Amino acid sequence: MAGTGYKIAIAALADKYARLNGELEVVERVAEDAVGLSAILEATARIDQRKREINEALEHIEAVIWLFDADWNPAAVAPIYPRKIKLQPGAISKAAYNVLRRAKAPMSTREIAREVAAFLDVKDLDESKMAAIDSAIAGALTKKIGKTIQVHNGPPRRWSVRPAEASRAGSAASEGGAASIHAIRPRRVA
Repeated sequence: MAGTGYKIAIAALADKYARLNGELEVVERVAEDAVGLSAILEATARIDQRKREINEALEHIEAVIWLFDADWNPAAVAPIYPRKIKLQPGAISKAAYNVLRRAKAPMSTREIAREVAAFLDVKDLDESKMAAIDSAIAGALTKKIGKTIQVHNGPPRRWSVRPAEASRAGSAASEGGAASIHAIRPRRVA
């Protein structure tokens, strides 16, 4: 067990571990914007290099923490995803839903991110900020799959708003005849 003097150091290292783990999960989304074979190969090479760097750092952090706390479990550390843009909480997800409502066809995460960045007037938009917007949108939309959002798999994954009639008809058919009466009645908005 770690002594009380080492708990702060272990907590700081675990925080760094969580942040690197979060970056590792979102680093692959950077390649979605690449157009053309040479750009895709270059983006893939940059991503692979960054993934190697992150994995090496994670191994070193694990080794140092285990020196002081042999019972430490890296699987228990939830990733902390990078936040490059300071906006009101929920601003990106609300803008993404609005973009999808206006869309005529399913859109990729990066296409949505471009429109959201323009709508929110994000200053000095570089690849890291675009990746942050991309990550926020993917997380928000993933939580709504099957409820209000439909996902279309393929390279890249595309999103659309789920038609309200389809979701009501699906729930009415699965619940039986009495539910169909309530499904066609307009709902009151409080």
